[in-house]
Amino acid sequence: MLAAAGVNDQSTQLLYNGMQNLVSFGGAVTGAIFTDKWGRRPQLLVSTAIFVLIFVMILSLNATNLIDNPNYPAVKGQGRFLVKSPGQAKGIIALIFIFGFVFGVGWTPLQALYPVECLRYESRAKGMGVYNFGKFEPHHNPFYCCTV
Repeated sequence: MLAAAGVNDQSTQLLYNGMQNLVSFGGAVTGAIFTDKWGRRPQLLVSTAIFVLIFVMILSLNATNLIDNPNYPAVKGQGRFLVKSPGQAKGIIALIFIFGFVFGVGWTPLQALYPVECLRYESRAKGMGVYNFGKFEPHHNPFYCCTV
């Protein structure tokens, strides 16, 4: 997405990706601190509504800022799309950072809380085992892997 937003330098992309992790971490810490104060359901619903709006803004800005590159296969170093406005591309990058923060505030602290809340007391341990296995299994399933 950074390349589509006009950031083609690898070191700059690496810097943006590293900063995105720090911003998301800050959002996760903020969300964990305020989960009990805000309440779990309002935190989840409000953050979901906010990041859906931000995601729509990112998509619309990105769609209106890109044009097809007529020299795509021929020119090495250029992507399939070209950016019309560098200022709009910077706005897209800023919205990506805000999206990561809002997602970190709303969803990251609640990922382990909601499966526990949805289960009866008698089945919580087994349910959390299945939940954790489901997170772990796609990366280690031999049938999931394919030959390259």
